[in-house]
Amino acid sequence: MGCVIGELSAVNLILFVSATFAASFVAGLAGFAFAIVAAAGWLHFLPPAQSTVLIATFGLIVQAGRSGNCGTRSVRSGLRRS
Repeated sequence: MGCVIGELSAVNLILFVSATFAASFVAGLAGFAFAIVAAAGWLHFLPPAQSTVLIATFGLIVQAGRSGNCGTRSVRSGLRRS
């Protein structure tokens, strides 16, 4: 098993980045649906097993980025109230 991303052509890499940007944009606007939008693009040129791992990983990154400072802001405000 090798790294499939390393074997992507330039066109597929552009499509990967475009689908990732579109999914992040939609998740930023709506607050959800990163996986649905990302899977729509990624499953055309990546195997399902690899797409699943990437969707889970990028989904966590996008949601952590939306919470501000990877969640430290909400933790700090919770500590001040105590």
